[in-house]
Amino acid sequence: MDLIYEAKKKAVNDRVLNILSYLEDVCNALCSLGYKEYISIDLGMVHHIHYYTGLIFRGYVKGSGENCLAGGRYDTLTQNFGKILPATGFALNTESILNAIAKRGDDPESLRPDLVIHYDEGCLKDAQEFWGNRVKEGLICELSVFSDLESSRKYARLRKVKIALYHISKNGIQPIECREESTDDAK
Repeated sequence: MDLIYEAKKKAVNDRVLNILSYLEDVCNALCSLGYKEYISIDLGMVHHIHYYTGLIFRGYVKGSGENCLAGGRYDTLTQNFGKILPATGFALNTESILNAIAKRGDDPESLRPDLVIHYDEGCLKDAQEFWGNRVKEGLICELSVFSDLESSRKYARLRKVKIALYHISKNGIQPIECREESTDDAK
């Protein structure tokens, strides 16, 4: 954040100042979610793709100098398809991710989640807090990307979740059984 503060003092016009203020707002939002230690700012970073219109970002895996994802804002790209829409996107560098996993020597079985966390609209912050507390306990947790509980349940079964699917709603936190029923005959 010091870098943004110093850059704002040297801003040559209002456009640059507005861009830096926007970047500061994004950083503050990420910091409020507990990601401060994972943020670094490089004001000289540029993508060599012409359609980016705002914030650009890259993600890295600890111990690897190669980015595992890259993306940004591209609000005017969709006008090429007939409509102007705000947009943000990213691409995963799967080769980089797989190389990082191989380098760490992780057994794929050890990457199975203990918990999958489904959250209702408006409950993201509660879900992230629940996720963070479980990770601190040493559990492998995933936030579901699905908007409906049944899709999250199917996903948890597909991932062979070790413990349970948790549903975070305005009514609280509820464990949901999602493992397949045993087909063994009773003895």
